[in-house]
Amino acid sequence: MMRLLMAGALLAAAACTTTETSSVADATPAKAAEEEAQVVEASATEEESQFSDSDMICKVQKVTGSRFGRKRCMTRYEWRIQMEQSQEGLQNLQRRSLQQDVPNSG
Repeated sequence: MMRLLMAGALLAAAACTTTETSSVADATPAKAAEEEAQVVEASATEEESQFSDSDMICKVQKVTGSRFGRKRCMTRYEWRIQMEQSQEGLQNLQRRSLQQDVPNSG
């Protein structure tokens, strides 16, 4: 949530300080998305530099079959490692599913 607020603030500040003009032909959706991604990435880097890896962060995660969430507290470093491992596992799963032979339908 904080990253979105920071990204919005940076976008607003960037819009106010832009001095070059662009034509309508330059304003393609792909280019706009690319520029926005660069701004969000830059704001995430600035935000992360303000905090230490040893900061404790607590999150409430949903539990299937329950109305109550489960509170998990880990350091910023541990959350990042868990996210990287989850992304790597998902990528491996997708890669394996693409490598499987598809049976002939004919």
